[in-house]
Amino acid sequence: LRTLLPHALLVGGFLSLLHRDPTLLLRRPRTTMHLISGLFVEQTTQLMLDHMVNEEFLVRRRWSLVPLVVLAGAHMSVEVRDAVLLAYATGLWVYLAFKIRVTVYEICDVLGIWCFDIVTPHPKR
Repeated sequence: LRTLLPHALLVGGFLSLLHRDPTLLLRRPRTTMHLISGLFVEQTTQLMLDHMVNEEFLVRRRWSLVPLVVLAGAHMSVEVRDAVLLAYATGLWVYLAFKIRVTVYEICDVLGIWCFDIVTPHPKR
């Protein structure tokens, strides 16, 4: 049940956001879908990584859901909501790019392999 809570927060946050602003998917469909997919990818990646390294998946480390709750609960104009949504989606995907890059680099460094290349540039140990 603990591992379902972040997914329930994600779904509940977007449902409350769409309840507050029903025309959001009509005005900004791509930005909204990029944000939904980015949040799902971030949660799923962290859940898999925590499972692989035998750590506990903690809900309180899901800081990326905080802006969604703020966006769903705040009273703001349509233009401001669209700008915040775009900044949120962009920031989330930049964060994901860095997170995935660092994670892949650290795993490759520990295993002594070079990811996405046939030839291993690491010296033999």
